[in-house]
Amino acid sequence: MVEQHEFPKYSLLSLSACIELVRSSNVLSIVPEAAIEYLSDRDQFVLTKMPVELNFRVSAVTLNEGWEEPMVKQFIKICNEI
Repeated sequence: MVEQHEFPKYSLLSLSACIELVRSSNVLSIVPEAAIEYLSDRDQFVLTKMPVELNFRVSAVTLNEGWEEPMVKQFIKICNEI
C-alpha cells in the first residue's frame, strides 16, 4: 500500500520514538491504541481506528492541528479502503 500510493516509508523499532516523532513533527504513525491511552498528554493526539485485523488494535495518530493536513486525510481514506 505504501509504495502504491507513494507515502513516505519509515520504520522505527521503538514505540516511544514513534510517539515522540508524532509529538514533534507532522508525521502520522501507526501504533497500538493502548500505547496512547496511558500518556498524560493524550488529549494532544487524534486517534483513528485502522481497519486491519491484528492481534492488537492500532490507530493512526497525529497532533490535533495536523489532522486537517491533506496527506493525513488521504492516508486515512486509503487505509479505510483496505
